[in-house]
Amino acid sequence: MRFTTKLQLPLLKREVRYSTIKNNNYFDIIKFITNKDDEGLNNYFEFILLDIITEKSIINKLSNIEKFLILLDNRSLTIGDNLQLKGNNSTKIQFLISSIKNNIINNIKDLNLTKKIQDKDFIIDLNIPKSLIIDDFDKIYREIINKIQIGDEIIDTNTLTDFEKDSIISNLPASISGDIFNFIKETQEITSKISIIAENSKLGLENVPANVFDSTFFMFLKSIFTDDLNNFYELQFQLIHKVNLSFDHFMSMTPNECKIYINLYNNEIKKQEEAESRSSSSLPSMPSMPKFR
Repeated sequence: MRFTTKLQLPLLKREVRYSTIKNNNYFDIIKFITNKDDEGLNNYFEFILLDIITEKSIINKLSNIEKFLILLDNRSLTIGDNLQLKGNNSTKIQFLISSIKNNIINNIKDLNLTKKIQDKDFIIDLNIPKSLIIDDFDKIYREIINKIQIGDEIIDTNTLTDFEKDSIISNLPASISGDIFNFIKETQEITSKISIIAENSKLGLENVPANVFDSTFFMFLKSIFTDDLNNFYELQFQLIHKVNLSFDHFMSMTPNECKIYINLYNNEIKKQEEAESRSSSSLPSMPSMPKFR
């Protein structure tokens, strides 16, 4: 059994428990980013969510904004809560990731981002997308249709292929297509008013809206997980070759735990040096040698 933490999901209105990201995950994330492989990184984020979330049945129900919040919370807990951005004249601006997460939760927890559309024999349940990357309008339509009821038959679109979804969408009545478009437009207007990072012209910060219909969440996650591979290798070297941790132990730790070990090691070295300094200063001084004339 692994250690788990919990988060209240604002849209599903329930709690989810999940374990923390480890160094082996962080290492893979950095490699995907270094190789500029967005597709691979997006798939890996989905793999991480599947791995860390305790209740597997909830994963298919998670919207992209709730996936974002879980990964955001994990970044805060395992790597660090501090986020540093550059403003005007390279000014360094500090943010707390936990504050960004809490602000989004507080702004969406009372919103209804679902809709039920009915037209004759059709009943369609709409929800916001589930994918962190939304790169075309067709994908939006596939993602927001959650269930379709035709007479007594109920179709869960999560079990369908993209081709099957496209076939159903193309055969929907025109009136329903218009209602779906209006849902997208209304939801876009609501969520775009919620900021991940708020605009600040004095500091040179641009607004980063919590847009559920594009790749904003993915790109922000990518930016806060970015690190230099050399930094990771250096941390690995210090803990394995200086602190004598095994490779497996190191990879099963979180980056924050590594920082604690490094600080403990440095403090121990400092204490030893201070003790040696006090010991050498307490020794009697040697008499000075007579000078030759």
